[in-house]
Amino acid sequence: MKKGIMRIVAAALCAVTFILLAASCGDGGAKTDESAEKTENAGGETREPVPTGKTAETGKTDEKTAETTVEKTGGAKTQEQLPDTSEVTVREITLPDDSAVFSAEFAKQMIRLCSGYSASSQKELFENAGFETVMQINYDKPKNDPSHTCAFSVGEGKILYKGKVRSAIVIASRGTSGAEWLSNFDISESRTNDTVYADNFYAAARDVMDHVSGLLEETGEPILLIGGHSRGAACSNILGVMVSDRIGVENTFVYTCATPCTVRGDKKKEPHPNVFNIVNACDIVPRLPLEAWDYGRFGTDIILCADQGRSDRITEGVAELAKLAPTIYDYYNTRRSVIAKGGAFVGMPVFDFMNLLAGALATTGLDKIGTQINFGVFDENSDFAPIIRIVSELTANGGQLAISLGNEHTVNTYLSLLEQ
Repeated sequence: MKKGIMRIVAAALCAVTFILLAASCGDGGAKTDESAEKTENAGGETREPVPTGKTAETGKTDEKTAETTVEKTGGAKTQEQLPDTSEVTVREITLPDDSAVFSAEFAKQMIRLCSGYSASSQKELFENAGFETVMQINYDKPKNDPSHTCAFSVGEGKILYKGKVRSAIVIASRGTSGAEWLSNFDISESRTNDTVYADNFYAAARDVMDHVSGLLEETGEPILLIGGHSRGAACSNILGVMVSDRIGVENTFVYTCATPCTVRGDKKKEPHPNVFNIVNACDIVPRLPLEAWDYGRFGTDIILCADQGRSDRITEGVAELAKLAPTIYDYYNTRRSVIAKGGAFVGMPVFDFMNLLAGALATTGLDKIGTQINFGVFDENSDFAPIIRIVSELTANGGQLAISLGNEHTVNTYLSLLEQ
């Protein structure tokens, strides 16, 4: 009798053991095969899934410890290490896997992120993207100050990049304001053909670098995002090279928009694979300083164009300017008569004429520039006549052509072209 009872108990224990093993190892349990949970990105790199904060029926995500705990029948637990994303603040920016590969999507994000004109609007753009604004310089610059500086903002945040949470710093440089138009046309400190940079933009970039150097040293292995529009783009083009030399090309993403020329000669040929300049061929700003003076930009130009005819007309207008000033030296030093063709001691160099335009632009739009300058003092046979005719065409009929040309330079136009 006792032997019979013992056999029944033994059989029951075997059955319970079998059931427990089946529950923990069979199809009814949670799967822990890591190969089934990993995803492959566009570059072919296998990356761990990012915790979402959601709780499944058999799995729970604890973002504080960045561990996924899978509970199994019988109380057994396994843990899979995942990136700790609790510190990530920047979630609206999609970094390319390689800083040297152009991304149109990231270009649009950077153009928007760095498009604030006032200190408050730039701060708001940073905050919306998850960056804390830690520095804002030169926004209180007097409207009559033509010094070679840019207004710029610096933001800090945490970003997920290649499966790791990294410190991120963004530097956004503002476009032209007030008397900065005078700075835009003053490109050479030496006023000779020995100039290597557009010295105005180099000085602005140097100023930014001096302000952020301490932050770069304090932040361990940061990702740098550098961008700007127009004057701010020229500053960013040079600044991007300075920063890349400091922290490495692989950690620095430089995307500039409506970028003037910044460097000339052999210097512009240096390889800077992480610097991208988005340029609208129908925008006159990226044509200055003149290519005829051997100017260009660091990095790779991404040329956009929606109207080849307009682009060709801009090329013709720029060529007229190059005829007046074939070299940098001529631009500053060779006087042109305002009453007849040819040089004249009592005339003015092209630089002085451009300063007239810049002074007017500092107070009004291109469409109303004729109300600020008395072009009547220039004879129709003077060397400046072709340029004055172009300006007159721009300002005719309420300045419709000037307004249309100005629209080619706007952030919205660049974003629209990137969508095509």
